[in-house]
Parts: sequence; structure tokens; C-alpha cells
Amino acid sequence: MAVEAFADVGHGVFEVEYVDGERVRRREALSAAWTVRFESLPPVRKVRTYDGQRSVTRDYWSTTVRKALACESRLERDHAMLMDFDPRVTALVSQPYRLFWPGRRGRLGHVPDFFARLADGTGVVVDVRPDDQIEPDDARRSRRPSGSVT
Repeated sequence: MAVEAFADVGHGVFEVEYVDGERVRRREALSAAWTVRFESLPPVRKVRTYDGQRSVTRDYWSTTVRKALACESRLERDHAMLMDFDPRVTALVSQPYRLFWPGRRGRLGHVPDFFARLADGTGVVVDVRPDDQIEPDDARRSRRPSGSVT
């Protein structure tokens, strides 16, 4: 599922939470974090394993960033591998930040699977789960608020 958000959409409706270089958790308007280099920061959450888990959780060693990336499934690992082999990708991080937006019953949030920095300086947010495999509750949470622009 592709989730697109722009700094000026919603006039501060979107917030982003991330862990800075000093390991301090920060939460601010997306427009204030537009220049944050997420690829150089630690993941916003840890990938956990548990008994009865349906997916396979393990690390993927990225030669691009020379460190392990947490992957919650083989599909995430496969996407990490594809980005690792893409010469346009210069940096990559898993679980980069948590994006918040208003919902009918309070704030909703989502942590993308990856953030990649490209050679031209642009960033790419990657979610790997195919649209037809998204649970109904997750689909409702991920819908763009009314009035948002893509």
C-alpha cells in the first residue's frame, strides 16, 4: 500500500514521531520534520517475535548501509534486498518513523516498513504488504483523511 503525505497537507494535521541521534523520542508536525534525515536515525520501534507468529522475523544485512535491517517477513526482506541492489538507493532504514493523523476516534498511526534515500537526494517511503492482503481494520486506519491530496 502506498501512503503519500505532503508537508503542507492538512495544515499540521500530520505528525511524525522518530528517535533522534541522541536516542530521544521526538514528535512534531510533519512540516517541521521535512528535512530530518531519517536514514541516519535508529528505527522508531523494535521488531518483536512471539510464539505462534505467522511471519518470519529476522535481520537482513544491507551492504548499502553496512548494518542489519529488521524485517518482519520474507516479503520485507525481499524488498530490502531489491533496494540494496538498486544503485539509486544510497541509504536505507527499517521502521523509520511513526506517522499520526486524526481519525474519528482519536489519532491514528502507522509505521512504514522502510525509508530509502536516493542518490538525487529524494526520499522514498516503502510499505510492502500488497493491498489485497491488508486486513480490514488496517485498511480503515490507513485511509487518508477526507480532504487530503495525493
